[in-house]
Amino acid sequence: MKFRSLLPLLFVGMLASGASAAPEANTKVGTANPSRIFEESQEFKDFKEKLELRGKELEATAQQKKAAIGDLMRQMHELKPGSPQYKNKAAEIDAAKGELQSWGAITQAALDRENKYFAKGMYEKIEAAVGDIAKKEGLDLVVTDGRREPNNIEGMSYAELRGLLASYNVLFSSKNVDLSEKVIASLDKNYAAAKGK
Repeated sequence: MKFRSLLPLLFVGMLASGASAAPEANTKVGTANPSRIFEESQEFKDFKEKLELRGKELEATAQQKKAAIGDLMRQMHELKPGSPQYKNKAAEIDAAKGELQSWGAITQAALDRENKYFAKGMYEKIEAAVGDIAKKEGLDLVVTDGRREPNNIEGMSYAELRGLLASYNVLFSSKNVDLSEKVIASLDKNYAAAKGK
């Protein structure tokens, strides 16, 4: 009976000695800052510039629509209150205001959708570029390093600052493990090639 109770211990001992005999692999780790990569990539800069231009165009369109409503209101005030023309002009104003509100909601939804698809596509490109560079450099793992120095701690509450500091995934890394510059260069190269087609 004592022999049977020793069998599991003997087996565990064999496993332990076998595990210690196996060579230990050194895990190579790198870091990348997706937010920095995103914001410093040429594709994002071009997208942001395009959005700013589009925003100005949309603001101009909104101002034209508001001016048209203002014109309708001035025309209505020249009419006799309660007259059929006055009521028709009031209905026309209501329709123009409704159309402006609807146009604004549809336009905002389209912009939000465009931003979301761009961000998702850009993140996928960042992820692929990080993977390619990590493979070339023989890395086993790349960790997100999203550390940012708070710009103005005076403008933050204690809870906000603690939340920001607690969100850091990496507390220390040397510059030679940060792949961000290489990823930005890779993305810019691929973007320029695709843009030139």
